[in-house]
Amino acid sequence: PSSEVEARYSLFPEELLVEMEDAMELGKKALQEKDFATAVGRYSEAGGHMHRIKVDPAKEESLTPEQTTRYERGQVLSLANITVALLKLDRAAQAKDAADQALGVDPDNKYGFAPKLYYRKGLACEALGEWEEAIESLSHPSVPKDAVAPILKRIRARSLKTKKSARNFWKSALTGSQGALSDRDTTPAASPTSAAPATTPKALAASPAPPAKAPEPATPTETEKTGVEGTKERAEGTEKGGEGEGGGGEGGWGS
Repeated sequence: PSSEVEARYSLFPEELLVEMEDAMELGKKALQEKDFATAVGRYSEAGGHMHRIKVDPAKEESLTPEQTTRYERGQVLSLANITVALLKLDRAAQAKDAADQALGVDPDNKYGFAPKLYYRKGLACEALGEWEEAIESLSHPSVPKDAVAPILKRIRARSLKTKKSARNFWKSALTGSQGALSDRDTTPAASPTSAAPATTPKALAASPAPPAKAPEPATPTETEKTGVEGTKERAEGTEKGGEGEGGGGEGGWGS
């Protein structure tokens, strides 16, 4: 009986791996058909089977070298393709997280997905307006320079425009504040020799003094428009980067 239990137990990780690979195959099919929401679901399902192995040290330790390779590669591949699907669904923050998780699973790039992961993380950061991190990811040594040169040029231009708009905004705001203070400081004082005629209490009650005029706020600049218009531009750039520039699941950068 004990040998039968051991035999069943030794097959259990293999059964999970088969279920994982079946879910991954369905995810791949959904990605090819551009059904990105289903792709995320199928690859997440594959991750669930992997988790059932990971949470049980006995199961993980019982994996053979061949099973370990399938298990580790499956994790990276699933997360890499989840990143593709999430970018297509305009879920940039989650795409960035998935790319980071995949890079954490395979920090030494044993399975060769680093170029695609850094590329996709860069696109996600661009969509989020995280210019410096986008440039850092796309400039990673593993990413072919010719594949990302136009994207880096676009991001650097947007970063420069954002910084310039921010400088203009604060310059305008500071100028407006100083002008308001100057107006108050230079208001001529009433001459002691030209005192206004006395006003009776009845006249004061009938004609209350007008309130002091508040300084007008600084005129908004392009910075305030960037949040709405820039979001649309970044989403379009992500979609273009996903396929037209080689980043999609179906193109040369697909998994």
